[in-house]
Amino acid sequence: MRPGRQTRMITDAPDTTLTIAFLGLPARDRQLFESFLGILEGRVNLHPRICKPGEPVDVLVVDADVLATGTPQRLPPARTLVCYGDGPSPGGVECVTLARPVRFWDLQTLLASLSGTQEQGSKPVAKPDTRPGRLYDLLSDRDRSAALTIDFREFTLMTDPGRNRYYFPTRLVDLEPICRAPASELQIRPATAAGLGNAARTLQSGPLVRLWWEAAISGSQGKLPAPVTIETPVSLRRWPDLGVLRFRDHYPLLCAQIARRPVSPAAISQRTNVAISDVAAFLSACMFCGYLNIEDARAAHARDGAGRKPADKGLFSRIRRRLGLGSTAAN
Repeated sequence: MRPGRQTRMITDAPDTTLTIAFLGLPARDRQLFESFLGILEGRVNLHPRICKPGEPVDVLVVDADVLATGTPQRLPPARTLVCYGDGPSPGGVECVTLARPVRFWDLQTLLASLSGTQEQGSKPVAKPDTRPGRLYDLLSDRDRSAALTIDFREFTLMTDPGRNRYYFPTRLVDLEPICRAPASELQIRPATAAGLGNAARTLQSGPLVRLWWEAAISGSQGKLPAPVTIETPVSLRRWPDLGVLRFRDHYPLLCAQIARRPVSPAAISQRTNVAISDVAAFLSACMFCGYLNIEDARAAHARDGAGRKPADKGLFSRIRRRLGLGSTAAN
């Protein structure tokens, strides 16, 4: 796709196949895309599938880091260009933005936006607001120790910090839609005692930490929580209650890394082979829920140095004593 070329909406026709290609995506992200596309088959008007070699490309999903290199003119031709992840907007190129990590809800919204009757060469498709986690931003500006009412479309949730519960309608058992909704679909206001009492009687309830956690996971956008940087040592105050949180396979691994001593996000990602964006989301949720300690890098380094035992007082010393090689007092 050359700079200045407009993104066009895919024509909606019966049994239309939507071919999708990827460029520069990490293997884990591509696997997520492929899994979601398999689920979406038949759930949207178009039939998405991975493009075969030599086929025309309808949708080209390009990693934001690739576009940031300033090489959009060398991209293969495609009807719609999707910039995957946060990064500088590629100048002169019309594209749709998809947040990293990809979520089923976002991908479904994107594909649905590409199904229409608009002819080629017409006005570019409006970019869907796929920025995740507006609830996280709104809650960050609120006193969460007070009871809150959260209106989302036709639904209403209520938080009850006194009981550490939140109340929700049956149709919102899955928190992802509300946690990833744009700000235009959300309203937060103080809850009344009467409203809480009614919610406790008529709605389902769950641990309040689950709502806070999911809001932060969705809203962090793969960024570290302020003031944490890539080199800031962090540790756990206490182990998160993974039994009540929406479980992900890498949570126990990340918890174990920072359970006993402070470790920087960069080191966590390197040691666990978990993407730094996933590490950032996890640390954002830990901080939002009060699980995280932030260490001073110099203090942590000094403490580590002071905690190391000299060679003659550690493991090797014990080995020498057992072998009868320990030093003896001079006669």
